[in-house]
Amino acid sequence: MANKRALVSVSNKKDIIPFTKGLKKKGFDIITTGGTARDLIAAGIEVIKCEDYTGIQQSPLLKTMDDRIYGPMFYPGTDEADIQKRRELVTDMIRFYSSRPDPESEITNIALEINDPDSEPIKVDAEIVEYFSMTPITLIVNNFYPFEETVKKGGDLQTAVKNFDVGGPTMLRTAFKMGLLDKNIGILTNPHRYSAVLAEMDSEGNLPLDVIHGIGLESFGNLVAYDKAAHSHFENYALSTPGWARLPEIRKVAPMD
Repeated sequence: MANKRALVSVSNKKDIIPFTKGLKKKGFDIITTGGTARDLIAAGIEVIKCEDYTGIQQSPLLKTMDDRIYGPMFYPGTDEADIQKRRELVTDMIRFYSSRPDPESEITNIALEINDPDSEPIKVDAEIVEYFSMTPITLIVNNFYPFEETVKKGGDLQTAVKNFDVGGPTMLRTAFKMGLLDKNIGILTNPHRYSAVLAEMDSEGNLPLDVIHGIGLESFGNLVAYDKAAHSHFENYALSTPGWARLPEIRKVAPMD
């Protein structure tokens, strides 16, 4: 098992297969979702399906909205401070799962074995951190649901809403924020950058901080444009659909005596 992971979830599949092969050569494990997973597996690339990684099988809207995704993103470092934070997150997860016994759940049974009330504090070693999926995630490769392309074709409000991405932008903002704090995590949304990003990585798969900042800014700019397009579409829908949206009147509040 690698000591770092990349989360790859893209709507635009351009060059994703050779790029992911390049990440594997750099020693990354690949977490991936849906159609991206199918394409990578078909190309012979070993991946970790996101639903297997998080255990969220039946709720596609929540597929990346999980502690086991965001914990390793917020604390991706190899420094003792980040390692300790990941241990603390695992400790919290162990306490949570062991407080809700479920004989059918493997993760609950593991938590119960670890959380022996007679042997506090809970001992969290590297193997347990690995089991609870807290290996650092140091690269997010993501582009969003094709919102603009979809609404240009027409369709109803529900079609637009279904193609309005939530999980991708949330991961992007998280990775961008941590990169701004000089953490070792990059966010990449532009397929044209794939080969250049691989070339910038050192032998351990780490990127220089100035590259992390640069691709983060570009990706965040893409998110701003995406949100602007979505806001414009939904605002136009509101203006053309009387009674659909209303702001409550702002009333002046009399000062208290």
